[in-house]
Amino acid sequence: MADAPAWFTRGVGGTADQQQHRGQTTTIEQEEADMLRREEALLAREIDARVPNYPAWRPIVFHSIEIEVEPEHQALVRRTLFLFWMTAISHVCNLIIITMSLAGAVAGTTSADWFLAIAFTLVGIPAAWRFWYRGIYRSASSTTTSNAASPPPSTTRSMNLCLRVSWSSFVFHFSIHLALCIWMASSFPEVGGMAAGFFKMVEAIRDGSGFSYFIAAACALAATTWVVNLAVSIDVLRQAVRKLRAK
Repeated sequence: MADAPAWFTRGVGGTADQQQHRGQTTTIEQEEADMLRREEALLAREIDARVPNYPAWRPIVFHSIEIEVEPEHQALVRRTLFLFWMTAISHVCNLIIITMSLAGAVAGTTSADWFLAIAFTLVGIPAAWRFWYRGIYRSASSTTTSNAASPPPSTTRSMNLCLRVSWSSFVFHFSIHLALCIWMASSFPEVGGMAAGFFKMVEAIRDGSGFSYFIAAACALAATTWVVNLAVSIDVLRQAVRKLRAK
């Protein structure tokens, strides 16, 4: 039987090569969609299977740097976790010092300073966890899904964009943390009375009583803690910016 004329195949649906190409394209798209659905289902099952284990005394979230964070980022995430706990302890110590300063009428501490210290403690600790520690934790662990399979180019571009946004968000929020460290370490007069920092120490020394000297020593220790926090945070931010530029 003679082959169909070329004009017939072109009129119906294009040449045989074109039809074959369209069929291959459709097959590839279906395979990509199926692969993405399988990866999403696998990730959902992994998330459901993760039982909260952190913090140890009252588990709230699943937290495992060894499991969820890429090896190349683990040292940076551990250092950031150290900074989070250092920040949390510093907030609590600041509240204790301001409370004692108010009770002893030292360094001109007012009830407004005390309420602000409470607010900074109650808001600052959860905000640090939510915005910059969990921010870098997610940024450092989000690359694990891209290594599970070889995604199509479009998916790779989308994942890279999400990573850049995630790292940029961490850099922004962590920069605010650096500003907070400077604020808490300084305790500027008139506006920084809620912080047990350098200027609060000077005011306590000027009071000249025995208890005020104790408050001054506590303020000096608190200010030093915030300065150390600032120094380590600058190094963490520098590394994060380098990783952001590499994305």
